Parts: sequence; C-alpha cells; structure tokens
Amino acid sequence: MDKVTIRGRSLIFDNQELKLKGMGVGSWLNLEHFMMGMPGVDRMIRQAMDRRCPGLMEAVEDSFFTDEDAAYLTGLGINFIRVPFRSGLLVDEVTGRLRPAGRDRLARLGEICDRNRLFFMPDLHAVPGGQNPDWHSGSETGSAEFWRYRALRDQAVTVWREAAHALAGCRYLLGYDLLNEPVLPDGDKALLNDFHLRAAEAIRQEDSEHLLLVEGGRFAMDFEGVCLPDRGKSAYTYHFYPAVWDDSLNDPQLPAEKRSARIAAAHERVMDTMGDYGGPLLCGETGYELFEDEARGLQMLDETVEVLERRGASWCLWAYKDTGVMGLLSPAEDSAWMRCVNRIAESWSHHGDMRYGDTLARRIAKEHFGSLTEDEIYQLQFRLRAALFQPEADEWLAPALQALTEQEAASMGDDFSFSRCVVRRAYEAFLRKHAAG
Repeated sequence: MDKVTIRGRSLIFDNQELKLKGMGVGSWLNLEHFMMGMPGVDRMIRQAMDRRCPGLMEAVEDSFFTDEDAAYLTGLGINFIRVPFRSGLLVDEVTGRLRPAGRDRLARLGEICDRNRLFFMPDLHAVPGGQNPDWHSGSETGSAEFWRYRALRDQAVTVWREAAHALAGCRYLLGYDLLNEPVLPDGDKALLNDFHLRAAEAIRQEDSEHLLLVEGGRFAMDFEGVCLPDRGKSAYTYHFYPAVWDDSLNDPQLPAEKRSARIAAAHERVMDTMGDYGGPLLCGETGYELFEDEARGLQMLDETVEVLERRGASWCLWAYKDTGVMGLLSPAEDSAWMRCVNRIAESWSHHGDMRYGDTLARRIAKEHFGSLTEDEIYQLQFRLRAALFQPEADEWLAPALQALTEQEAASMGDDFSFSRCVVRRAYEAFLRKHAAG
C-alpha cells in the first residue's frame, strides 16, 4: 500500500512530492463553542442538545462530513483535511470503557477520504483534564490538568491505540497528530516528549508505517526541546495565528506591506524554535475571523498563505464549517440551528467571555492582590472564564433549545449537512486561487 513518507524537507506520495493544501474540519468530532455558537465545552453542549432531543448529536455527526463534502473540497483543489477529535469519542473518560461506535466513526472518515483521494490527519484535540487551559482542549477548570495526572495521559495513550486500529489500513491517511496545542507547566517539555513517545508506541502496535506528527509547546509554536518519537517517520506540525498574539495586525489602517512583513517575521520566530530540524513543514492551523470584515480577513489570509508558501510549508486553514465566524460553509440563516444561535447571541459570545474574564482578572489583581504580572492575569482569566461555562450552558443554551419546536429541534441534526449549508463565495474563490493547480 502506498503511504506518505518523508524525504528530507519533502513529503512523498506515489514517488512524487506532496504539497498539502488543506482545511480543518473542526467542531465535528470535538465541539468548540465559538464555532457552534453555543456556550460551554464539548461535554456540556452535547448534554444540552441530547436532553432536548435524544440522538441529536449523533445525527449531527452523521451529516456533518460526508462524501459530498469531500468531493466539494477536492473540486476546489483542497487535497488534505485535519480532523480534530476528542478522546471521549473512543474512550469513556469516566469509566475508561472503549467506545466501538467512535472507532467506527473514524473508520468511516477513512473510507470517505480514500474514496475521494483526500489526505487526512486525525488530531487529538481534547483530552481528559485538558492539555492547555483553553476551552477547545476540554478543560473545564481553566488549567491543564492533563499534565498533573499520569492516569489521564494513560487514557489518551489508549485512545491512540484505538484510533490506529481503526485507520491503519487507510491509503490516504497522512498520519496521526498526537496532541493539539499543548501548554506545559513551567514549559516542561519532558512531559510532552514522554507522552509523544508513549502515544507513538501505542500507535505502532497497530500501525507501523503512517507518519506521526508532533506539535510544540505554547499552543504549537515552541519546538525547542521537542523530540521526534520515530525518526524518519515523524515530523513537526505547527500553528500560526499571528493576529491573536499581535492585535495591531488587525488595524485596518496598517499598510498591507507592513502587515505582510510582520506576519513573515512572526512566522520566522516560530521557525527559529525548531533549531536544526530538517523535515517537512506543515502549518496545521492558520486563519482569521471573517464575520465582521470578510474582505480584510481574506486579505490577511492571502498574505499569510503567501508567507507559508514562500517558506515551502504545506498549510491547513481553520475551518471548513462553523456558524459564520471563520468557516467556508455554515448553516442557512433560516435554519433551526442559526435561529437558536441568534437567540443565544443576545446574551453570550466568545469574545464577550474573553473580555469579561480579562476585566474580572484585572479587577481581582488590583483589589485582592494589589497587583499581578501579565502572565498571572493571563492564567487567572482562563480559570474565571471556565467557571462560567456550566452556568452559561444552563442559563442560555438550554432555554434557547427549549424555545425550539419539536420539529425544529429534530431538524437541527441535518443543519450542517452540505446540501443545507450556505457557502462563503469570496472564501471559495480564495481557495480556488491558492489550492487549484
């Protein structure tokens, strides 16, 4: 069976160099609140949805990504998808029991991609306790408890053995992205290297050939001291969101040439952490919000992709589907899903949570402690925001779901299906420009 291999700086498939031009299929097998338009972490959103309409989330997973989606993407020139999944898809995080239905879900993904000649990479996006303090890691405390307890890491190792069992026979499997955006306590890369090694050993029990992809610390931007677990069959993959870390890049008055130069400089700072790494470059996530100023967001994305391609990097954009924030596709505005989301938006938003958490952290820093460092405030605001997840799900998500009619609630399971979504046409044209040919 042909498989992707590494030759120096290049990925090779069928004796030819492979340049990946991809999209992340987020909020399918791991829910992110800002993408779904609903407060809470994955567990809370799923529970609220299934309380309202049992089986609803299973219906969403059935319809979210199908052969129709894969064919559409390949028609645009996209040849790669990165698929985030939560550990709870394959292992019950409370009991530790295996979930065969989750393994079947991954196997079905592999079949879709093989039929459509679409390379794919499963990404362990959320683990028990959270590998970083943010919502998308599954953290419900605002801290990365995954690194505190070996038992949690043991469970994630089991997850990878199960995933490899499901996917080892897939021709278009690029490889396994071992852990999304880790943030280590005190930057301790030894913990990360140990997890990567143990996950690799579990995968190799089922799959001796496909690649292993490893992300660096500090949300996949710091590779200093990060080891490759299987030399010759593993590579780095990094994330690049320059405007998240430098808000001045979002200034509409900033001249394009200056912004491009600063994006390129930020990219080189990530590259510098890789030292003498001589393998292929894969940017596994990059993107910009499009809901407020689509034209400027796509211009910045254009500048970023040009930086990546000049550096010889493959790329994967965030994201394929969401509720109109960053996605190429979204549910129709008159769908039950969007009516629910718009009702919730009267009280909640991801950015509102971020602002509120920062405001509270700074107030506590001043009134309770006298002062805190910026790093201490940064860590505190994660904990404060996490404390709001469950009350927000109870007070805003659950009532919005209850306000739907029975017919509307039942229909939500298909609202993310390709035939019922709307396409952001300017983004589609962008992809044709950069991915086709």
